[in-house]
Amino acid sequence: MKILFLCTGNSCRSQMAEGWTRHLKGDEIEVWSAGVETHGLNKRAVTVMKEAGVDISTHVSKLVSDLPDGIEFDYVVTVCDNARESCPFFPGKSKVVHVGFDDPPALTNGLEDEETVLDVYRRVRDQIREFVLTLPQALTSNVDGRLPHRIRLPRTHLAQRLQPPENNMAQQFTTDTLSLSLDMPQWAVSALNDLPEYLPSHEDRMAAVIEFSRQNFQNGTGGPFAAGIFERDSGRLVVIGVNRVMPYNCSSAHAEIMAMSLAQKMLGVYDLGGDGLPAHELVVNWRPCAMCFGAVLWSGVRSLVIAGDGPELEEITGFDEGPVHEDWRGELARRGIALTEDVLRDKAIEAYREFNASQNLVYNARQGEM
Repeated sequence: MKILFLCTGNSCRSQMAEGWTRHLKGDEIEVWSAGVETHGLNKRAVTVMKEAGVDISTHVSKLVSDLPDGIEFDYVVTVCDNARESCPFFPGKSKVVHVGFDDPPALTNGLEDEETVLDVYRRVRDQIREFVLTLPQALTSNVDGRLPHRIRLPRTHLAQRLQPPENNMAQQFTTDTLSLSLDMPQWAVSALNDLPEYLPSHEDRMAAVIEFSRQNFQNGTGGPFAAGIFERDSGRLVVIGVNRVMPYNCSSAHAEIMAMSLAQKMLGVYDLGGDGLPAHELVVNWRPCAMCFGAVLWSGVRSLVIAGDGPELEEITGFDEGPVHEDWRGELARRGIALTEDVLRDKAIEAYREFNASQNLVYNARQGEM
């Protein structure tokens, strides 16, 4: 079997995957790695792999076009979202699958303690090893011929993302550690650009939001939640946000917060209902949780459209939505926020059932333990 591991710069994750595969599965698998760009071999990746007994110091960062001619890969495994979106065409029988891993350079940007930085690299190194140990069965038993396809990683793999590196050093505050940045995944950027400028009906808007919620957990970029900001009367799309809690270790990065914050940034306002602005509408694939409900009240939106309200979300997914005010509808009305309910309710529930079946991690605080 021939496998190519592909990532953005062929610098870190794909190099680790190539090293582990050659070390653990060399008698079964011929392996290569490449990038859609070249960023050079990451020295910290070399260091942590050497600690584990695998020498990748002679590896070279290379493009797909640098690979020997005539190789027909059985599988091309993309290990980052950007590589998945930018994956070149592979003729013949090659199947493209996606297995996303955290990006150590991005996660450690701004960290000054070297041991803390290396702990992040070690965690991703060990997660990649866990995946490689499942080869080739994880590929042959999960790919059905549709391209691209996402391989589901076990809960234990996902749970490790929640474990912070040990750090016994005193905290040193810097401008880097005291800054915060959240962004949307690359697939969402492309998907937003593909949407029409106007989505006239509530059903059109909700259908787009539900599809974003589904794509978010299928791509491993967050939980099964999405929210969109639209001009209420015209249906003009402002932005759709998705849940980004786990990728950024930020418990407040819910879909509603992402959507409202991005809209405010794009429009240059803190009040989406301010003077001179068209009325804005928030469309969400369920009633907002306790945290997001408060944010809705103060965002300035003039209307809220939800797929549903009730116990189904918590019962199906296991997420804790918190103690929303028992008269939440009245609280909206008292602030002049119109409410529309049960728009594509069954479609939203269907997506939550898909999430439950996917065995993705439910990231409640303390994993639901009191």
